[in-house]
Amino acid sequence: MNDNSADEYLAHFERSLGTFSESWRKSDIDTEHFQVLQFCDRESERITYVTFGLNRFELALGSNRVGRQELVVGIGSSWDQPEIPGLMNSIGESVVHRGRALLRGEVLDPHGRIFRGYNFTAFYCSSPVYFPRRFEVFHGTTPETIMVWLIPIFSEEVQCIRERGWPAFEELLESQDPNLLDLSRVPLNMKG
Repeated sequence: MNDNSADEYLAHFERSLGTFSESWRKSDIDTEHFQVLQFCDRESERITYVTFGLNRFELALGSNRVGRQELVVGIGSSWDQPEIPGLMNSIGESVVHRGRALLRGEVLDPHGRIFRGYNFTAFYCSSPVYFPRRFEVFHGTTPETIMVWLIPIFSEEVQCIRERGWPAFEELLESQDPNLLDLSRVPLNMKG
């Protein structure tokens, strides 16, 4: 990415996520192809972490299609979770190594709590519907770059997705309307 396109790409994030505030890059030679950026939006009281540069890799989207992606994690600004950049680096590395894009409804289950002090055990892959619509796709790459929202979920919710499918889980999300940026939220009512 040249300097002009990198500036344009960063502007895409800042227009939707707020002010760029910090960045992390793993020191491994293998992972220097992307970093994790943090954006703060005081108005919506949200902190958003985004991979930056993961989109350099074309990833398989099924048979005969490829795409580009960046990963997004959003939390309320009152929670400090210093492990998020490391988690995102690990997930990004795994996506690059498998060569396959994350799909809507996919569950990333690292087997254990993902945040210290909270009972979330996995991430659910979705469209970033809590963010401005213009953020979902960056059209300045070919193929375009899709943003994948990694939503922290509980073991009960993982089980629901496995047993009933992701469309049923999304129906529960829509009907119960939890604040998905709130790390103190409770699991969805699976009977709802």
